[in-house]
Amino acid sequence: MVLTQESMEKVIKCSQAYKKQTEAMTELWDGVGDAMYSLTDKNKQLGLGDNGVTTYFANCNDDDAKVVSDFLTEKVSTL
Repeated sequence: MVLTQESMEKVIKCSQAYKKQTEAMTELWDGVGDAMYSLTDKNKQLGLGDNGVTTYFANCNDDDAKVVSDFLTEKVSTL
């Protein structure tokens, strides 16, 4: 069973949290609702740059990751 974005929004709007803090809950849902249900290739996987999305690496791309990896590999080999 799949919970559609529209159904999830209805669930949220029926919650006690929504009834008590409508403005805050609306702001939260508006901020995450589309991203939660995005099925673009980039959003369906974790990765770097064009390979997917991740907040772990912030603005790190594949070239940056290689520089860090090479540096750490060199440091580990000297231990």
